[in-house]
Amino acid sequence: MDAERFHERAAFEPTRLVDAWGRERNDRGRSYMDKYRAGAISWVPPHEQGVRDVVGMAAETLRQRWPGIEIRHVNAPVSEQVRQAVFELLDEGVDTLVLVSTQVSLSTFKVFGAGGSFHQAWQYAAEWRRRNGQRPVKIIMAAPMGHYQPMLDAWTGLLKARLDELPAGIAVDVLISSHGMPRDLFPDESYPEFAAPCYAGLRRDIGAVLASYEFGRTRISQGQDIYADSQHDPEDRYPSTNEAYRAAAADGFDVIVTLPSTFYAESTDTLFAHALYAFEGLEGFEPFATIDYPDWSVPLVREFSLDGTRIIYGGLPVGRHARQVADALAASVEAILASD
Repeated sequence: MDAERFHERAAFEPTRLVDAWGRERNDRGRSYMDKYRAGAISWVPPHEQGVRDVVGMAAETLRQRWPGIEIRHVNAPVSEQVRQAVFELLDEGVDTLVLVSTQVSLSTFKVFGAGGSFHQAWQYAAEWRRRNGQRPVKIIMAAPMGHYQPMLDAWTGLLKARLDELPAGIAVDVLISSHGMPRDLFPDESYPEFAAPCYAGLRRDIGAVLASYEFGRTRISQGQDIYADSQHDPEDRYPSTNEAYRAAAADGFDVIVTLPSTFYAESTDTLFAHALYAFEGLEGFEPFATIDYPDWSVPLVREFSLDGTRIIYGGLPVGRHARQVADALAASVEAILASD
């Protein structure tokens, strides 16, 4: 990435390229700028485009149903974007701010804590009030999009696409995988409480989907991609995605289908960081191999195996499934707009 212009959304000429550790050279000592000049590194749009597409569809729905509504979409890590949006809306006379997260579930880390999206909005609204005679501003926080049925439908629709390819009579394990968090280090983290209704609904709907097929033995498992390793979970209290794969193989399942539940567009997180933990030791996984994924509007399906068990990473709800994700985001806002 460019060390100064890492949030650019259009192609530009970089001046200093660094990796995730701030280094200007790779492990072989070659400069990233030299690789760029040689054509070995090229511009790619930010991975947040998938999120922006969902927000765009949701905003269109809300504007059609609620004429006159003002909508701003900001990238919370860029604090100035949040401040600008809050000040613009309040300067225009808006007296009620509805805060809605594009995360599937709310969390203290991403939303409520220092630097979180909602926390920043509260701070900038308070600043604006101090500058404007303490004019009253109502702030309402929307429930997470994972609490609404269209989000669950996006996931089960994705699952059906994978299950339709499997023969009858086999033993199938469906794994609900999540990002994961070091729970013992953050006992006051709100994510588990906010995520619980989503996972309860998802398990219910997956059970109904599995019952509609003529498989033999079936099971629904859950695991977290990261923070369930020996370093962050030394007592092995929380199942990891990788452990779920190994359990499916040990228990004689023919197939385990992974349904990732934290993301709805691929990113460097899902493609690389999470993959290193989740797919470690699986037959066919090459951590440094190029990932052939030219069309980001199609779910990326990856397949591996372990001791005769077929392991399917079912991809994320992009393309035709993204409409349902957008409907869930719009529903979280409409639940407030439609209330008295």
